[in-house]
Amino acid sequence: MNRPYFQTLEPLVHLQELLFERDDFDALARRLPEPRMALEQWRDVLHSELLSLFRWGLIRAKEALGEQGAAQSYGEEVLCLLPYYGFCLHAIRRAAPFAMMGIPTTVSVRDDRYPEASTVIAELADVLGVQDWLQVSQASSANLVQQFQGRNGLIVLTGKQSTYTRLRNRYPAARIIAATGCCGVVLSIEEQQARLIEEQRKAHLLSVSCSNHGYTILAEALAPQAAVLAINGVRSAARRSVEEVLGQLHPSVVLAPPSTSPLPDDLAGYSLLACENAGSASFDGFGRDPLGGWPGDYRV
Repeated sequence: MNRPYFQTLEPLVHLQELLFERDDFDALARRLPEPRMALEQWRDVLHSELLSLFRWGLIRAKEALGEQGAAQSYGEEVLCLLPYYGFCLHAIRRAAPFAMMGIPTTVSVRDDRYPEASTVIAELADVLGVQDWLQVSQASSANLVQQFQGRNGLIVLTGKQSTYTRLRNRYPAARIIAATGCCGVVLSIEEQQARLIEEQRKAHLLSVSCSNHGYTILAEALAPQAAVLAINGVRSAARRSVEEVLGQLHPSVVLAPPSTSPLPDDLAGYSLLACENAGSASFDGFGRDPLGGWPGDYRV
C-alpha cells in the first residue's frame, strides 16, 4: 500500500534552518567529517548535498499536495547497505531520504567500520532531526539481509555489481535495488571539451570513490545508438554504440559538456549530466543504475 511521502515536514524545517540560517558551515563540516576531502572542499560538497536533499524534499512535498496525490511505495522499512568509506555522503544520498519520509531506515556497514560509521551517521540523524528513523546496526550485513528479505521492506545496496547479483540470486523474492556503478565517464562529440572536463575531474580525484574519472568517450552524438569514435584517446576499430560501451563500462554517471539545448536525462539507463563545474562531487541523479535499479540520487 502506498503512503504519503512525508508523515511530517519537520525534517524539511531542520534542513531549511541548516542551509539558510546557519552562519558557520565549517563547524558542521567538522561535525560530519569526510576524511577523503580537505575541510574546505568537504564544506562545499556537504552544502551542495544538503541543498539537493532539500530540493528533493520540496519537490516530493509539492507532488504529494498535487491533484494526483503522489505517494511512495517503499514499504515499511529500509535496510541500507553502505560501502566502507564516505559514510556521511552516502547516508545523505542513499539513506536520509527514506528516513525523512518517516520510514525506519537501518544502515549497515562492514564490521570494522561500525564505530566510525555509527558516530558520523548518528550526528547526521541529529542534524536532520530524524533520530527516530535513521540508525546504524552493529549486526552483520548478512544477518540483517536475511532478516529484512522476508519482511515488507526494501534493501538498498551501494556496492559491487557482483554483490548485487549474489543477493538477488540468494533472495529472489526480496525487494532489492542497488547502485553499483564503478566510475565517472565523460562523453562528448568534441575532443577539446572532453579533455578539459577530464583534466578537471582528474584534479579532484579522491582516494577511493565511484565518482572518480574512469573513461573519456568521443561519440558521433549523445544518443544510445550513436557510434563511439574513441575511448581514452584510442580510436575504435569496430563500430560500437554508446549504449553498448556504457553497458560494458557501467559508470556511476555520464558527464557531458554544457549545451545550449537540453541534454537527455537518461542515456541507455544512466544519468547524463551537464558538467559545468567539473570539480563538483554532487550530482542529482548520480548513481542511476539500469542493472541494479537505483533511480539516481535524490530521485526516490
